[in-house]
Amino acid sequence: MFLGNHPRTDASKTAQATSAGPGDAVYVEGTMASTYIGGDKILWQWTENGETQVRTNIYTVLSLRMFADLNLDDTINSNDYVGVSSLTSHGWVMPVTSNAFRKVQLKNDVNFTGTRTLTLSSSDAAVRVWATATPSTNDTPLLVAGQTVTNGIDGIDGADFAGYPESMIYVEAIDSGTATLSYNYVGTGEYATGLVCEASFGMTCVKVELCSVVLDADGYPYIENGEVVPGQPIGFDDVRVTTYVPFEDRGTPRSISFSDSEANMIVFEPDGASAGLRISRGGTESYKAWELDYTNTVQDIDYYQWNGVSNYVHVAFSNNIQNCTSTVAIVIMDEDFTGEAAPVTNSIKLYSDGALPGYHSNYLISEPREDVGMPAFSAHNAFVVRMEPFGIAADDLVVSIVTPDETYDISFEQNAAGSYVSALVVPVPYGDGDVDLGFESSVRVVKLKLRKGELYGWDRIPINIETLGASARKIASGEIEAGNAMLITGVVSNEEHASKRASQAVVSTGLSAGDRLKYGVTPIFTPSTEQILAQLEKHSVWIHSGHGGNNGGIEIVKKVGAKYELCLFKASDINISGLAYDLVFMNTCESTDYLTVPTICHPSIPSVTWKVIPVTTTAVMDIGTALNAKNYIGWDTWVQRELSVTIPKMLMEALDSENDGTPVTVADAIIAVKEKLESEKPKYYWFAPRLNHKVKDDSVIMDLNKKAF
Repeated sequence: MFLGNHPRTDASKTAQATSAGPGDAVYVEGTMASTYIGGDKILWQWTENGETQVRTNIYTVLSLRMFADLNLDDTINSNDYVGVSSLTSHGWVMPVTSNAFRKVQLKNDVNFTGTRTLTLSSSDAAVRVWATATPSTNDTPLLVAGQTVTNGIDGIDGADFAGYPESMIYVEAIDSGTATLSYNYVGTGEYATGLVCEASFGMTCVKVELCSVVLDADGYPYIENGEVVPGQPIGFDDVRVTTYVPFEDRGTPRSISFSDSEANMIVFEPDGASAGLRISRGGTESYKAWELDYTNTVQDIDYYQWNGVSNYVHVAFSNNIQNCTSTVAIVIMDEDFTGEAAPVTNSIKLYSDGALPGYHSNYLISEPREDVGMPAFSAHNAFVVRMEPFGIAADDLVVSIVTPDETYDISFEQNAAGSYVSALVVPVPYGDGDVDLGFESSVRVVKLKLRKGELYGWDRIPINIETLGASARKIASGEIEAGNAMLITGVVSNEEHASKRASQAVVSTGLSAGDRLKYGVTPIFTPSTEQILAQLEKHSVWIHSGHGGNNGGIEIVKKVGAKYELCLFKASDINISGLAYDLVFMNTCESTDYLTVPTICHPSIPSVTWKVIPVTTTAVMDIGTALNAKNYIGWDTWVQRELSVTIPKMLMEALDSENDGTPVTVADAIIAVKEKLESEKPKYYWFAPRLNHKVKDDSVIMDLNKKAF
């Protein structure tokens, strides 16, 4: 008797029939395998013409069945038995995940001699079958596409897949596609010849990927035909992302690299009395505009400047160019800022036509910066879920993301390449959930609002890919970890080498943190106290480069009327409770709990000995204490700026464990930075011993490619 690939429901039978009349139907259920051929019988007995009539039906009960871990919970139970009947033409749908071995239970209710075979049919090599859930590097699969393995009792052909009454095999989905797994029995010997039974089921493997998004020159997601363009896969299980931190009121300021030269002009009027500087985007309305007043001419240099709400724009160029190009320096600065701040200098190439004396226009503007910063550097704080098509309509799929506060159902659409792509998912701090990101009107966006975890660590965010409908059967499941981004600030002034705080201590460091550690980064130039306080709850790392001291704190700016002036930021300014930072690096002079000075004070001569000077206040290090820094780095001396601005980027590089996969702690990274300074001996390398790791927590791994534990 062939039972087929269906679950038994013995428990539902509670009553036994005692008789059946002529024409009545009866049903036979085999509840266990027969011990010999014809070993199970039904005896029919009735009286006819006063004589007892007896007839016998002889049965042989045997069965092969297969049950898969349909709901991907790593167990095979009643939920999977019941799920067999609800399988569609796609069969068992599972995500493509190398090194994930899904259970398949083989039920072998056959007590007789014969040939048992497993066959894997697939035209696209979507799956392979293993005899163990933990294959070693040198193991070979039990089955790959197109193969058949025979018997398998007592380890024959590499597996006990025909063991009685059941055994387990493991399926690994390695690529998108379909496959069919078949389990067959053909009897042999004097009595079993002719007995046949089989079980099979289809499988559909779906490649499910979390993907970063391609960023345009402004640091915003690149949009094509109303959809973001997926970038490189960033994994699905055990991947981490950081929050995207939008700026209030107007979305995130953009760092713009212009390519539409005709749309971005600087024009000097022929009379030389005035000039207009206009920065716009692709022929649309102006992004920034200034009217410049002529100042004077000294040694063939023309100066124009504009007095705005907060900043001065100072423009200088050679006034004697004809039919050639020249370079105009644009310096944004605050005239009354006593710390001599001059945020960012950019250059514009000018062209002069001899037919229009005094008229000059640019053909390239390179990255003018807003007053408080730029978008996050990393594509890993915005992602999409992408799946390859497998016959289910995009409307029948949904991404389900559950946070402690909300459940987000995110729809899919099919893009021009045929892939299913979800809406753009942007993790943001909870308080920024209603802030404009700057691109909601042009693309489907879901802002994933995240709170800090109870222990101020990483939040684990479950992501489930499901089919819609009554069953909402899950086809993929995983978790990502999401945490706060990195804040990088720098005071930019017109001192010697101070502009390097922008180019190296902020920009280069931020790009390295984004590219290598996968952090989202919020850079701010010359911040005010209000700007710093607005960002502290949204980040888990703060690296600041500027002036500082044990007695005063760190130097920043404050707004006085329409101007900015120098002020000090101290721990007492932090009025936010419950902060807990993974890392604080105050890259300023005198930023630990003691002070050393070199015994050789000439800046060009290495000092091998240092004199310790007692201090009574630790105003800079107190900031790290107020932030509950798990790791705190500072300098226990005054330090040459030309060296100090390079340290944050070196630290980001040292924290990158990508090369050998070994997680790197902050302590490890600092040792690596010091060793590199000692071996390469850049200018002022002898300050390396004065880089001081005052607070250490070796459980903190900064590289987002690695787990936090």
